[in-house]
Amino acid sequence: MRQLVHQFGERFREAHGLALKFNEDAAEWLVEQALAEKMAVRDLCAARFKDYQFGLKLIAQNTGAQEFTVDRAAAESPTGF
Repeated sequence: MRQLVHQFGERFREAHGLALKFNEDAAEWLVEQALAEKMAVRDLCAARFKDYQFGLKLIAQNTGAQEFTVDRAAAESPTGF
């Protein structure tokens, strides 16, 4: 199931032109949440990170960064990051 989290990051890159990389701790937490909430991992990721592209595009414009790492804290509270 962690692989599905990483696949979400790849699809995010394809859709928005920005790489979203999940570290293993974040991927594990997202899998645990999906199981606890009885929902598909892809659906959980889509819901939690639905607006990420807007903030990341602003950061990319200002810094030139094209790759972003999501750690557990960011997975737990995406709007805070």
